[in-house]
Amino acid sequence: MLAFDHATDKLLDALGIGEAYRRDENGSFFVVESHVVYRRELRVGDGMRIETEFLDHDDKRLHGFSRMFRAADGEVAASYEFLGLHMDMTARRAAPFPAPALARIRALAARQNARPRPTEAGMSVRIPTR
Repeated sequence: MLAFDHATDKLLDALGIGEAYRRDENGSFFVVESHVVYRRELRVGDGMRIETEFLDHDDKRLHGFSRMFRAADGEVAASYEFLGLHMDMTARRAAPFPAPALARIRALAARQNARPRPTEAGMSVRIPTR
C-alpha cells in the first residue's frame, strides 16, 4: 500500500497538485475510496514498477487504477484502484481542480483512451460462490 501511495504522490506532483501545491496553494487530493488486490509476493529488495491509468475524471474527482509489476519477470504483483477528490483546504470542501492540472488530467486520459478497461476495475470484496 505504501508503494502505491508513493507512486500516487509522484503522479500528483506531475499533475501539479502534489506537495508544492499543498504547501503553496493550500489545496490537496484525498483518496476517498480504494481497493487493493495482492496477486504475487514481493520480497524486501525485489524491484518493482508501478503504472497508473485514469479510468474516469470530472472537474473535482479522479478515478485511477494502478498496477505493480515485479521487475524480475514483469508479472503483476498487485493492483490498486482509487477514487480521489480535489480539496480546497481553506474551505475544507471539495473544489474543482486548478485549470492547468485539469488540462494535464484530460491530456493523459486522452492518451490512455484506447486502452481496454482493466478487468480488475470495479471489483468488490466478497467471498465468491461456488
